[in-house]
Amino acid sequence: MLGIVFTVFLILLLIFSLIVIFVLQNNWKATGSIQDTYKPPPAPVYSYPIIICGIVYQCAPYLDAVFQNILRIVPFFSDYRIVIEIDEGKDASLSILESWKDRLRPHMILVEGTKSSTIRTENIAIARNMVLEQIRALVEKGFEPRFFIMMDMDNVCSSPIKLPVLHHVLDNEHVWDSVSFHRKPYYDLWALSYDPYYLSCFHWKTNVVKSSIEKVTKKFNNLSPKEFFPVYSAFNGFAIYRTEIFLRCDYDWRFQSTQKYMTPTMLSKNKKAMYPNVFKRTMEMDCEHRFFHMSAIFDHGARIRLCPQLLFT
Repeated sequence: MLGIVFTVFLILLLIFSLIVIFVLQNNWKATGSIQDTYKPPPAPVYSYPIIICGIVYQCAPYLDAVFQNILRIVPFFSDYRIVIEIDEGKDASLSILESWKDRLRPHMILVEGTKSSTIRTENIAIARNMVLEQIRALVEKGFEPRFFIMMDMDNVCSSPIKLPVLHHVLDNEHVWDSVSFHRKPYYDLWALSYDPYYLSCFHWKTNVVKSSIEKVTKKFNNLSPKEFFPVYSAFNGFAIYRTEIFLRCDYDWRFQSTQKYMTPTMLSKNKKAMYPNVFKRTMEMDCEHRFFHMSAIFDHGARIRLCPQLLFT
């Protein structure tokens, strides 16, 4: 009997040892974040600087992992700045960001905002516009980023980033002015507009979230990995923007602001595609990204694309 128990113990010990070896070899901590063993390139790959920015509200559990991804991006550029806006919350986000700011001086700017509205989307639009103002101030002082990156600072961007996918997109900058990335499943329907689905899936009287996810998944899964799919709006947690175009735009949360870019033809195509569902005109709010993107397209000729490859593991 003791011999059987001892044998089982040895087997369990062997299994545990193999798991530990696997974890260490794949550079993973128990928390799921990448160990800080990443080696930056010996010299910048791109001759221009970059700005990486985001807004924070109670993101404490994910901030360190997100910043590890940021630290893997910035060495490929000639210089960088990080611009973060934080709204007051009840977790440790502010203290974590202050620690990162101390570590990354003079490259990081931290702006404290307040939740001045009871409407969540309005607060987000205000915060993103504060970030844009900081970028404009940097440009006025002579910092000249060809692009800026807007990324979510929560779990959406906390898993390891796939740098070859990012490089593929940057190496094909001649075909886009803004690009975001696919996810499986595609989750950010609130920000997504593409022909013939221009209005958000929440602007219809009957709930169409499930059917919208199915349509988007089928559409994007069938794209070629090297294709850049044209959209009217897409974010999905991480997007790259050409500075000279998008600094002339702002975020707006009001549906009436976005509606001025919806031509009769667009609305007719959308209603036909959604029939027999009915357009809900009474909804006051819209995703702040939709106005940002559509104003760039219709006012400044921006080419907004979606890369079907997955940027995060």
